[in-house]
Amino acid sequence: MNLLKSIFSIGFITLFSKILGFFRDVLIAQMFGAQIYTDAFFLSFKVPNYLKKFFSEGIFFQAFLPILIGYKNNKKNNKFLKKFVSSVFCATIIIVSLISVVGIFFSKYIVLIIAPGFDINTIKFSLTVHLLQIMFPYVLFSSLAIFISSILHSYNYFLIPALSPVIFNIILISCVYFVSSYFFIPIFSLAWGVILGSIFQFIYQIPFLKKINMLVIPKINIFQIKLLKLIKILSPIVLGFFISQLSFLFNSFFSSYIASGSISWIYYANRIMEFPVGIIGISLSTVLLPFLSKIFSRGNQKDYNNLLDWGLRLSIVLGIPCSIIIGIFSYPIIVSLFQYGYFNYFDSIMTSKALSAYSIGLMAFILIKIVSPAFYSRQNLKIPINSYIISIILTQCMNFLLVVKYRHVGLIFSSVIGSWIHFVILIYYLFKKKFFIPCNKWKKFFYRILISSISMIFFLILFLKLINVWNEGSNIFRITRLFIILFISIFIYTMTLFFLGYNIKYNKKLY
Repeated sequence: MNLLKSIFSIGFITLFSKILGFFRDVLIAQMFGAQIYTDAFFLSFKVPNYLKKFFSEGIFFQAFLPILIGYKNNKKNNKFLKKFVSSVFCATIIIVSLISVVGIFFSKYIVLIIAPGFDINTIKFSLTVHLLQIMFPYVLFSSLAIFISSILHSYNYFLIPALSPVIFNIILISCVYFVSSYFFIPIFSLAWGVILGSIFQFIYQIPFLKKINMLVIPKINIFQIKLLKLIKILSPIVLGFFISQLSFLFNSFFSSYIASGSISWIYYANRIMEFPVGIIGISLSTVLLPFLSKIFSRGNQKDYNNLLDWGLRLSIVLGIPCSIIIGIFSYPIIVSLFQYGYFNYFDSIMTSKALSAYSIGLMAFILIKIVSPAFYSRQNLKIPINSYIISIILTQCMNFLLVVKYRHVGLIFSSVIGSWIHFVILIYYLFKKKFFIPCNKWKKFFYRILISSISMIFFLILFLKLINVWNEGSNIFRITRLFIILFISIFIYTMTLFFLGYNIKYNKKLY
């Protein structure tokens, strides 16, 4: 399988999904603006979405997938592999169902804990509770969808799982556009769209399990050797999740007390950030982890090192121009994409400030997703979890200092600094443990990046000087103008890299 082809295929599908997600957010911004309804939805959705991330990026991505790949490489009998998958499948259904039921019954207390400031406004509080109760089953269906995706990844089926967010966004957009008018409170259409989208994400992938002969009946066997190993290595993940839950509570606590609309400003800025993080970071890590796990199980350190080195360089090449664009063009991006309907000039200013703050940490967000698989592929979870815990503790300490002065931007600054600390710790231990030894010519590589970045910055600043007003014209005109400018700037960056001799290809094919 050609790695670059796989990465760009997933990246393209992820881009399409993010565009749909952007269209969804524009639709939400136009129909609901940035007010108590959107604040209630975004905060209530954070809880099940956070739990979903725990199962996806935690259990299935960090623990289950490397074990599954190791099992595949060492066991020729498919019978044992199916028993392992069946046990994990059943355990997931039981545990996540219990979590969902408990969450529904205790939604009121969850909102009281994560957003005590909402109690001041009884309408906002009650709305958040009801939305959370509707959306809690999302944890179950999305976790099962990700479980299936992990199995498909181990068989080099990357495109099928990558399409599932596209289905989710299409259903959510349909619910907002066609169904919201039938609700007394239209924002509830979003909540039901989340549930329907997650169900279809799960169902859509089932036929492909049958295609690879891995469609099994959920049946748990607690004495299954690999299941016991999975349970054993979950302890640091659970600890990390517990600490991150505390961080989530603190973040929600702070955001519930700052100005109304702040949660929505952060959300919209974060949605822009998810474009490069998803297209670059997640696409790369999705492909790198299975291959790094396979190479490590075969004991080929040279190929392992070369692949990780290539992945780091590629993430930097693709991530740097995105950081520059988001940092310099934050206001034109927000105005062109969101300032319509109820989303006003003040919302644009506040959201652009949040986006500028996020741009400082974009490379850290991407690099963490590239470096972490180096540990997961070795089934070494202690280092990434401990570094994550340290970064979270420092983030919350900084929140007390920064939120008071910088309000919603202070929350982002804390997260950005914490992410850079997280990355520095990870890369330090990669070198210390000799999991990774950089290949030659990194100085020359950074020189090429620097020259290409300067040429791009010059072009972007020139257009900022030439265009003073960004909120005039139709939405099609604004968006088209924005994308033409960004396309030209990326073209200048790419051509400069090309003339300086950078080669993006990873020539070796891995199977």
